[in-house]
Amino acid sequence: MKRTVYIVLASLSLIPALCPAEEQIQLPDVTTTVSGDSLTAGKNAIPDFSSLLPDTANAPLPKLPGAKSESLPQEPEAAISYESDKAIYAEGLIGGGYPGFFSGDFSIYKSSGDSPFSLRFSHESENGYGVHTAADGFSDSKTALSGAKKITFKQSVLTLGASYDTQSYGMQSVSPCFFNTTQQTIGTKDSVLWNLPKGFSIILGTDGSWYSRYAGIVPAAPAVYALQEKEASLLSVNPELVFA
Repeated sequence: MKRTVYIVLASLSLIPALCPAEEQIQLPDVTTTVSGDSLTAGKNAIPDFSSLLPDTANAPLPKLPGAKSESLPQEPEAAISYESDKAIYAEGLIGGGYPGFFSGDFSIYKSSGDSPFSLRFSHESENGYGVHTAADGFSDSKTALSGAKKITFKQSVLTLGASYDTQSYGMQSVSPCFFNTTQQTIGTKDSVLWNLPKGFSIILGTDGSWYSRYAGIVPAAPAVYALQEKEASLLSVNPELVFA
């Protein structure tokens, strides 16, 4: 069904309070005829108000009194290159105290690349408790040494690790037979990884340690102690096989 709609826009006068008295804005009368099944308007059916509205696209921002514009400095970018994979680092810490305290911790390592490794040595000792010498049993010490190495091949990865730890404690002259006790631990942790097709892999590893404890015997001490009080040892090995 054909419909005819008449739209009439009458001329309007803006409020005198919003515009200067000497400026009068007149809008023309526009008549639009819409016919047909769909309601559509022509290109010039509605007046163009762009000349009356302010251009906000390029309008400058207001400036506040006393405001300053500062640009933040750009953070420096980290220089990551192939040379960093070859870098070897070293760290060290040493200290001491009176009457007989010493502490030291040193390490050298390479943490990136195809063959990383690490070596660490630490020692801490103290004697002179109660103004006595270490020979009187007033002492204690701890020493540790460890190392690890990873080697990467085309289809496999070999990981090696070993450690040594010893601790000694003075008996404070409370035993007629022993003046100190010493504990030693030697450990190793090694593994081999083979890369198989289709994303599978096999890991063969072992984790073992040997623990030993023995006591320092006082010269001419009476043999009134048991053999297990003098020394003891323990060997532990844990093999591992993983298919993933």
